[in-house]
Amino acid sequence: MKFFIIILFSLNLYSQEKKVCILDSISKNPVSFSSIYYSTSNQGSISDINGVVNIKTLDNGEKISISNLGYHTKDIFTNNINDTIYLNKKTEQLPEIILESTKNDLLGFSNSKKTKYLGSQISGPILVQFISNPNQSQTLINKLIFNIRSSKRDSLYVRAHLFTIDSASMKPKIELLSKSIIKKLNKRKGNLEIDISGEKIIFPKDGVYIGLEWLGEDNDADFGYTLVDNELEGLLVTSLLFKKKIWTRLKLTDGFTRASFGLEVVNF
Repeated sequence: MKFFIIILFSLNLYSQEKKVCILDSISKNPVSFSSIYYSTSNQGSISDINGVVNIKTLDNGEKISISNLGYHTKDIFTNNINDTIYLNKKTEQLPEIILESTKNDLLGFSNSKKTKYLGSQISGPILVQFISNPNQSQTLINKLIFNIRSSKRDSLYVRAHLFTIDSASMKPKIELLSKSIIKKLNKRKGNLEIDISGEKIIFPKDGVYIGLEWLGEDNDADFGYTLVDNELEGLLVTSLLFKKKIWTRLKLTDGFTRASFGLEVVNF
């Protein structure tokens, strides 16, 4: 009988979770869709639109990392977690750029009749597409453009990403966006355009990875794509299930999948 009671207690401990709210340390506003990574497993989770997340407290000595674009990553042990966790915002000094004469160009984006749509069912995926800098000139990234559709009645949230390229691995390296840009998608098919001109990001000569992250529990959305032969132009995908971002190139039978993601750039 005593042995049976101990087993029940252990099972109850195993399933224990704590509801936590993640807030901005200054404004006290919720930090929506923060990423939580567990140090001893290849697992993670995301806070909801209100900054609320259930954190597993199986091992009181386990460390978790809480991160969000525009905030300093916070490492904390599960036995030190209170009902509220505060994140500190990063302060960025943007460069002064004066545009004397400008010309807007669209790079990478494809919206042809051959465009097909593909969905993603993995947990918290980030889809990134490489876009080269054709002229390697002084160019400012003005807009991010995504061909995407959502077929659910409920809304879906997505977050934009922009990465430099690692010259050794040819995969994403450093996040260029200084803050989290989250957009709400309703039931529709079309282009999502995000103005990032205020970020003052100069287009790297080596090119960039433009990305889109699926947020929340509803992953029923599709992105436009075509097929290419060039491996570098193939779409890369990662999942929140991985503690470290392990990028996998997405290839279909007939070639590499190229997402219809693009940049509007301003030459100066």
